[in-house]
Amino acid sequence: PAGNITELRDEQATRAGVARAIADLQSRVQPGDRVFVYWSGHGSRYHDPQESACVETLIPHDLKDFTHREFAQLLKPLGDKADKLFVVYDACHSGGAKQSAATRSLLGDWRPKMSGVSEQCSQPSNVKTRSFANAVTAAGMGLGDVVHIASSRPDEVSFDNPQSGGLATQSLLRCLSGQAKDMDGSGAITADELVQCAQAQLEATLRPHPHLIPHHLTLAGNKQFVPNGIAQAPSSS
Repeated sequence: PAGNITELRDEQATRAGVARAIADLQSRVQPGDRVFVYWSGHGSRYHDPQESACVETLIPHDLKDFTHREFAQLLKPLGDKADKLFVVYDACHSGGAKQSAATRSLLGDWRPKMSGVSEQCSQPSNVKTRSFANAVTAAGMGLGDVVHIASSRPDEVSFDNPQSGGLATQSLLRCLSGQAKDMDGSGAITADELVQCAQAQLEATLRPHPHLIPHHLTLAGNKQFVPNGIAQAPSSS
């Protein structure tokens, strides 16, 4: 129902605004409820000497980043109270592509969803990264009750089209709307099958652009989680 949906856009989606919205959601959620959290925006990485690793961040409108650890701690009260917590974020967490004029001409309609990556983390394949799965474990939130889908691996760039939005989001929507298949015959489409479908959709979209390497959706938590409301693709005989 519309009354159960909170949407923050642009200047509403500051660090404080996001924190307030999640706290308000936590106060309204009842034990046994299922909660869906979606983030679309830019991400970044910076080197934390204390961690000896690159820290991934989500960037709100006022540029006051959430680190993975902070965002996991923000979600923990929801995960503790809800029956299941389903989190999707479409944001870039790497510096593998520089937005030079030459890069922009190669990318065409697609743009990396990233900003402000530190020099130490601009080559992510050569450094350690603190992942969301590690962050939620450190926050004391069990992955068995959480499904977390990210648009790319820590060392990849996620792509966005200014007209139609994030490539990972588009791919997930097509699978939620009927492209996903019950591959194991369980009678329901799991989070794992949803991600497999979305990955195939993403790769098909980028196939006409051989200069772009597809990024890979990642799944942490309960892979057998069954999201509500997925339209199943018709079975073939």
